[in-house]
Amino acid sequence: MISIRVRAICLAAFMVAVAGCSPPARPVVGGYAIVYGVSDYGAPAVGTIRINSLPFPRSDAIAIAALLGDQGYDVTLRMDSDATTENLFADIEAVAAEMEQEGRTDAPFFFYFAGHGIGAGTDHLYPAALVDALDTASPSGARSAFLFFHPNSGSHPADWSQIIADQGVSETRLRDALFAAPIVSARSLIVIDACHAGGFIEAGTSHDALPADYTGSGRGVSAADALSAFGLSVDAWSTGASGSEQPAASAIVIASSGAYEWAWEDSRLGHGIFTYFFLEAPRYADRNHDGWITVTEAYNHAAARVDAYWNELVSGSNRYMPRMSGGATDFVLFERR
Repeated sequence: MISIRVRAICLAAFMVAVAGCSPPARPVVGGYAIVYGVSDYGAPAVGTIRINSLPFPRSDAIAIAALLGDQGYDVTLRMDSDATTENLFADIEAVAAEMEQEGRTDAPFFFYFAGHGIGAGTDHLYPAALVDALDTASPSGARSAFLFFHPNSGSHPADWSQIIADQGVSETRLRDALFAAPIVSARSLIVIDACHAGGFIEAGTSHDALPADYTGSGRGVSAADALSAFGLSVDAWSTGASGSEQPAASAIVIASSGAYEWAWEDSRLGHGIFTYFFLEAPRYADRNHDGWITVTEAYNHAAARVDAYWNELVSGSNRYMPRMSGGATDFVLFERR
């Protein structure tokens, strides 16, 4: 982090010398967003199985969409029976086409999902039949993390492999759909509030200061440590120090939980706990008081509040911490309100 801050200070000094007393350019806020929330996973019919429903992803999605709309984003919102895989891939193509048609392929892009997720490395937590189906459905034989959407219209799955084929989207498939060609903005953010959401952070893009299963014991890891790790990730990504090639298009990923952790909801808040505190970002996350909320500021606020609110009340495997990947750049997400 020290090296990054020194470079930022030198750059700022150079800009002042060049620009004199000219005010800084106004950051670009607002862009395009796709927001999905799945509370209702469908009632099981005779001879079929279904994933259990959840209380608050619908409320999460409504609130996130309202926040983004207030901040000037063009929002596509899908909930419950509309939040299907068929609609997801159609929406990605439609938003990509709109960005290109309007000449705004460099505008901020925001993808949000609240619902069920299953990560790699959590096999002992789930039925063997589900684990076998996930292994089979994972790309290239390497176990992937999956998000689960509402059943597509007319779908009546009788086993887990059919559910995954109809409702599941792997980390690889989602990333390819978003960034293999359609969405090319360097200011892209994926936010996932689901169990094991950290499994959607691409390998090699993140220096994680937290253990994969955060229990809050022994190490004393804090949200500040996680933010410092993000700084290392950005530095490694931008310099190529990680040893991996930079992707042609990528995104910062904010995950509500680690790859091996549960994500929790709270009836007192009426939301997923992470989402509730992420929603506070425009009011409380402006740490440098410049009037703008960057991705790292929004993450840092949400992570610190989850740790203080939830992890102080519970212990062991019930504790969790949001994670954030590295990416091409940090960028302004919201205007302070």
